Amino acid sequence: MINYRFNKKLRLFFIHAILIIACLIVVLPLLWILRTSLVHRVLAYQIPPRWFFKPTLDNYAVIFKEEPFGLFFANSLIVAIASTILCLVIGAPAAFSYSRFRTGGNTLMLGMLATQMLPAITLVIPFFLIYKTIGLYNTRIGLLITYITFNIPFIVWIMISFFQTIPRELDESAMVDGCNRFT
Repeated sequence: MINYRFNKKLRLFFIHAILIIACLIVVLPLLWILRTSLVHRVLAYQIPPRWFFKPTLDNYAVIFKEEPFGLFFANSLIVAIASTILCLVIGAPAAFSYSRFRTGGNTLMLGMLATQMLPAITLVIPFFLIYKTIGLYNTRIGLLITYITFNIPFIVWIMISFFQTIPRELDESAMVDGCNRFT
C-alpha cells in the first residue's frame, strides 16, 4: 500500500515537473521580450545580461514619435483584412465545389495537404526573385499575393470539412423550391 502511494506521488511529481518546464518554455520568451522592451537600448544586447535594471519607456516613445508606427500598423491591417476576405472569397466556392461535386477527387485533396507540409521558408527565395523581377517587391500587392498563396490550401481544407457537415438533402430541398446551386 505504501509503495503504491509513493509511486503515485512520484508519478504526479514528474507530471507536474514536466508541465512546469513546458510552461516555462512558453512563458520565458514572452518575459524576455517584455524585459527587452523595458530596458535601455545599450543594455538590451549586453552580455551577460543585467537582470536588475531601471525600467524605461523610452523604447515605446521612439516607436510612436520617431518611427511611422501608424503607417506600419495600417499596412498590416489592410493586408490582413484584404487577404482574409480574398482567401474566403476564393476558398469557399472551391471547398463547396469539392465537397458537393467531388471535383479533383482525392488527388486534389492530397495535393493541398502536401503544399501545407512544405516549409514556407523554401518558397521565400523564389517569391523574392519573382517579385524583384516584376516590381512587386516591397508592395502591399506582393504581400497580399504571398499570403493568399499560402492560406488558400488551408482555407479550402478547413471549409471542405465544414461543407461536408451540411446535409445534401438541404441542397435537394432548396432545388425543389426553385433554387439552383448558386442561390
